[in-house]
Amino acid sequence: MSSLPPDFWTALELLAKASSNYFAATGNRVVIVGGAAVSFYTQGAVLSGDFDLVADIGFEHFLLAEGFRKDSGPGQFLGGYHHPAIPRLGFEFVSGALFDGRADDEKLLAVPVIEDAEVVFPAIEDLIADRLGQYASSNNRSEAMRFQALPMFSLASEYDREYLKRRIVEETGDPAVIGLA
Repeated sequence: MSSLPPDFWTALELLAKASSNYFAATGNRVVIVGGAAVSFYTQGAVLSGDFDLVADIGFEHFLLAEGFRKDSGPGQFLGGYHHPAIPRLGFEFVSGALFDGRADDEKLLAVPVIEDAEVVFPAIEDLIADRLGQYASSNNRSEAMRFQALPMFSLASEYDREYLKRRIVEETGDPAVIGLA
């Protein structure tokens, strides 16, 4: 049983509708990355207050059609979005290719959320490697990023060990950062 809060599931339902309509219109997929993907993979052991979305700006039309609103005014992220039904969660676009083009699109995880609509997450290996890369590149070795990677690694029922190792080396230069040397 998931321990993700109800507003997380509401967000996934809204994103599934917008993403599925966007895919039908453009053939492009929206991928949920960052803290929301970590929350999903850890089933709430690590929670995030925002959803980072890898999509082009054309997805904005589909977000707005599902009731999302552009953030504006004091205390709001410039260029971010929110939905009145889930006010504590924010939504932002991440620019560029998924993990700078190093992710394997064949490993994306499509999760059906509601009838005929799904959300897409990166492979758990890519997410672990990304968090470890952020940990390795920070001047103060932010334990927060390492803390996010370790539960995913330990909770993963299955993963491609060689792919994970390769992605960790690409992101950190060191497979031993998580004990896969």
